[in-house]
Amino acid sequence: MDDTNAVVINNRLAEREPTLQVGRTFTLSIGGRETTWQVVGIARQAFAAPTVYANYDYFIQTADQAGKTRSVRIATEKHDDDFVNAVKRDLEGRLEGAGLRALSNSSRADSRKVYDDHLIVIYTFLMMMAFVIVAVGGLGLMTTMSINVLERRREMGVLRAIGATSKAVLLIILGEGALIGALSWILAVALAWLVSDSIGNFIVNQLFETDLDFRFDVLGAIVWLVIVIVFGALASFLPAWNASRVTVRQVVEYA
Repeated sequence: MDDTNAVVINNRLAEREPTLQVGRTFTLSIGGRETTWQVVGIARQAFAAPTVYANYDYFIQTADQAGKTRSVRIATEKHDDDFVNAVKRDLEGRLEGAGLRALSNSSRADSRKVYDDHLIVIYTFLMMMAFVIVAVGGLGLMTTMSINVLERRREMGVLRAIGATSKAVLLIILGEGALIGALSWILAVALAWLVSDSIGNFIVNQLFETDLDFRFDVLGAIVWLVIVIVFGALASFLPAWNASRVTVRQVVEYA
């Protein structure tokens, strides 16, 4: 980067200072001296503080910070935990040998773990709520299918009269339960696709004053399709079992 007074700001600073747009200039007081800078770009950073990025060589000359730094970032050829930890230990030893003490050190994996540890409670709560909803829906489907089978006793009797086996009747009811589960999945996926982006952006905006890059998890949707089909079939098993045991004589007596 050959630019001198050109800077790139992140979206957090752009939102806090709306006047800092691409092409605009602003003045900073550095070391008691007024310096002028021009915004040449805006970088999007979801969880960063308001930040300005400038040409390193030009900045350290302007701020009289040559040979000084507050942080060091190291890129390694390998990225597995054992290798990175070995590099960290070696670096700490070299710094101590030079009479320097690092206040803290962390790898990208460490930062990721911090985020995951903060969100694991939310993950667990959402998964528990999802399975509770599935269980309640399964109980509701079982009740509905039981009433449905009771109201269709004549239909079951006719099927048995024309030669339908108990297994065939059982599979019909199980298939209906699985189909209801699949239809509910289609409705849920459509609603999730429409509202997830807006709800996610609203929550993250309230917490971090930024937007999310929305991406729909196709694999997760497929997994839930399998789950709702299995739960739909299981919820329909008892009504299906009762329906498969209905005889023609029982239907005639019921009529």
